[in-house]
Amino acid sequence: MRTSLVPWLRITRKGFGVTAMEDGVLEAARAIRPYLRQLAGPAAQELDRQIADLLTETAEGNRAGRLRRLLDSNDSTGGFLVAVLHDAPEFRPPYLQPEYQLRTSADTAPPGDAAPVLHSGRFTCPNGDYTWYRPDVGTSVPECPTHHIPLTRS
Repeated sequence: MRTSLVPWLRITRKGFGVTAMEDGVLEAARAIRPYLRQLAGPAAQELDRQIADLLTETAEGNRAGRLRRLLDSNDSTGGFLVAVLHDAPEFRPPYLQPEYQLRTSADTAPPGDAAPVLHSGRFTCPNGDYTWYRPDVGTSVPECPTHHIPLTRS
């Protein structure tokens, strides 16, 4: 058995874990697109185009590997990818993971379920190249920036 760089994933000869890793990379690529301006600055537009092209490519041909190399080419996007992969099997953006939620000692948990509300729904492009998490119920759901069609709740 060979251990990968991601601690939660063990790759075996039977392929267990490989699919999870590929799914995680694909989900990270979909989920990073709304954050690219903050993460990649002036390179965001070109990076977004490259990610969208790879995600909508019809030939499978190691898309996950090519997306991983693309995201790893920038420190910020590479860090985002690692954080998403560590959140298996949910593969959420780091900003929506419990360990990234700031809570001070002055905050008091409400009675009942004290788990934080991390988002108000996951929405994806029907063509599979964009994922967006609604921060609260009052925020309008945008359209897919690639296809200019409504995102659907997933």
